[in-house]
Amino acid sequence: MSLEEKYEALMKSYQAASSTNQDLQRRLDEIKGPTMYLRKQLDKSMKRKSVLESPTTSNLEALSEAESQHSIYEEDE
Repeated sequence: MSLEEKYEALMKSYQAASSTNQDLQRRLDEIKGPTMYLRKQLDKSMKRKSVLESPTTSNLEALSEAESQHSIYEEDE
């Protein structure tokens, strides 16, 4: 196999790997959006659970803060 043939084979291999990498990156980007939304929802639910288990003044303030942040997240979407 000549040097030029080796070069061509390597370039084809690189292009295939690059294409696969771009496809995987696109899939990852598609997953990130819903994952972030679910993470925010879980955080909000955990704060509510904490407040319901022990309703102290600081927990009520945390719930109020979580509710205000939730409305901010909804505006972003």
